[in-house]
Amino acid sequence: QVEWNSGEGVGLLGTDVGGRIALIAAATRDWVRSVVAVSAPLTGDEGREHQVGDHLGHLTVPVLGLYGAEGDLVEASSVDEAQRLNDHGQWLLYEGAGHGFLDIDDEQYSAGAAEDAWARILAFFEATLDDPVVVDLG
Repeated sequence: QVEWNSGEGVGLLGTDVGGRIALIAAATRDWVRSVVAVSAPLTGDEGREHQVGDHLGHLTVPVLGLYGAEGDLVEASSVDEAQRLNDHGQWLLYEGAGHGFLDIDDEQYSAGAAEDAWARILAFFEATLDDPVVVDLG
């Protein structure tokens, strides 16, 4: 198991609604060093106390957003808007992939998009976080 953290902060990876929470945490917590959001809702939370859209412009940490362009829960236009509001982040749409493209148990799983996404996620955390400290407990 690899834990992506250091004494200075952590990287967050959130999928679906967990991505919403990760984005808000990254904008409001100084211990977050980078954040990856996969298929995270970017709109439709107007009834909630904290709305993702209100925080996107305040994200100062590196951001990677990954979405299926054919997803039925997150509109492609909202991903484009996220890129506009958070211009230092990287917000990607996978053509031909749906909302559950990363989940191997989801009917919308897309092997090609998932393989690319995992490679990007690992490279992103390697670039934005300190090397993990590995302790042999055996």
